[in-house]
Amino acid sequence: MLPIFLLACAALGAGLVAAVTVRRQARLYVGALLHRESPAVVAQARIAALIGVGAALSWSLASGEVPLALSLPTLALTSLLVWLQPAAGTGRIGRFGVQKGWRVHGYNELEEWRLAGEHLRFRVDERWYALDLPAAKHSLVEQELVLCAPERRSPYR
Repeated sequence: MLPIFLLACAALGAGLVAAVTVRRQARLYVGALLHRESPAVVAQARIAALIGVGAALSWSLASGEVPLALSLPTLALTSLLVWLQPAAGTGRIGRFGVQKGWRVHGYNELEEWRLAGEHLRFRVDERWYALDLPAAKHSLVEQELVLCAPERRSPYR
């Protein structure tokens, strides 16, 4: 039983290191936050995941199959990972770059960009991404994009 919990804690620890690294990278690359995209469903999914982890822990403790000393570190690491990991449906637009889920890019790394409708669309590694951005904030973000990557503005609007 112990090797399984040690392996689980090691995997959760690696996930936490990755999540913290992405958060730190986002702070550096994105800079001061201009807009955040975080659907309510992301918060609901995180809460549901934490409830599920708590229920699984309660069941394992009640059944007596898993000792408390093994369960608590696993629960703590899982809870931290669920809370800290960037969700796929979230995004941030800042003074110096963008974040979409686990991906973080400075404006100078974007291969192409355009502001269209209620979105900032950008291409990285031959793939297009879109982040919600209210039209009222387009001019502010456009100023930053033009400063960092004016030649990469898409001709399509």
